[in-house]
Amino acid sequence: MLPRALKATFTYANALAFGITKHRFYRFRDSGLIELLSHGLYRRADRDVADLDLLEKSGLALARKRASLPTCAPPLARSRSARQIA
Repeated sequence: MLPRALKATFTYANALAFGITKHRFYRFRDSGLIELLSHGLYRRADRDVADLDLLEKSGLALARKRASLPTCAPPLARSRSARQIA
């Protein structure tokens, strides 16, 4: 069973914070206890559907936040031999 304190709409990180292991999380998803709403955003199947417009906006906000995060350093900055060449 899902923890009662886990909100109706949550992220994967929220589920992990509540002590759900990744294996159990995917088992819940595969059995239909958890439904995928958008990338990284999930819904408990045992709760009422929340405001879908709000969920869409939060999904877009998550996507924008991910897009603004740096993915990695430029290749030359990470390479020891590249620094020696420069």
